[in-house]
Amino acid sequence: MLDVIFVGVTAAAIILLSRGNLDVLAQIFNFGTLTTYFFINLSLIKLRWDLPDEKRGFRVPAYPLPTRKIYPCANGSRAEMNTYGHQAAS
Repeated sequence: MLDVIFVGVTAAAIILLSRGNLDVLAQIFNFGTLTTYFFINLSLIKLRWDLPDEKRGFRVPAYPLPTRKIYPCANGSRAEMNTYGHQAAS
């Protein structure tokens, strides 16, 4: 129950401090979402290291193919950015 009150008070404080500015609310939400995904993935990596022999419930279908297709897509998007006048990060 205490956690629900904490989240409610925090949400109300963020809304009041933003003074109705939607851009500020969107930036706060985006930061919170990215932070959450970061810690979820970090905990997954830690669990994989701590419990290497645990049975995995999910396997990537056709394992090597999806990872091999990511690199050409990433390089293609960099080439497209360079083509249209934007410098891609190295």
